[in-house]
Amino acid sequence: MSEENVTALKQELVQKFSNSVEVPVDSMFFKVMEKHGQSEKNPPELLFGKKFITETVSGLQFRISPEAFFQVNTKAAEVSGFMC
Repeated sequence: MSEENVTALKQELVQKFSNSVEVPVDSMFFKVMEKHGQSEKNPPELLFGKKFITETVSGLQFRISPEAFFQVNTKAAEVSGFMC
């Protein structure tokens, strides 16, 4: 994609999701992936929202960055012994 197309896509995403009632989105990032393993070269760009989200599991709070893995089903994580 050309740089102009990428910029237009980012603007469209922000417009569509930043104030969406139908699909509430807290944060949105954009990342260019040239090839696997280049996370330092192309860090995610925050388009809108917070730089991280906070999730609570079993009374503990976790600050989750956009490139971190986290069990999105927190109820299942609590039941599965994640916090043992």
